[in-house]
Amino acid sequence: MDTELSAYRTLFEVDVFGQIALTKAVLPVMLKQGSGHIAVTSSVADKVGVKLRSSYCAARQ
Repeated sequence: MDTELSAYRTLFEVDVFGQIALTKAVLPVMLKQGSGHIAVTSSVADKVGVKLRSSYCAARQ
């Protein structure tokens, strides 16, 4: 209730859109060379909620 919306936006910008931006940056090279791997890390927090960390848990989905 007390968390500013900007804090949620920042978290999603890094945790969600950061992965998308990185993938978009490396995908053309991977396609050109015909190989590559994209590894995504996650957290157990996306499976079980953590008190006072709802935005973090949501961004890890």
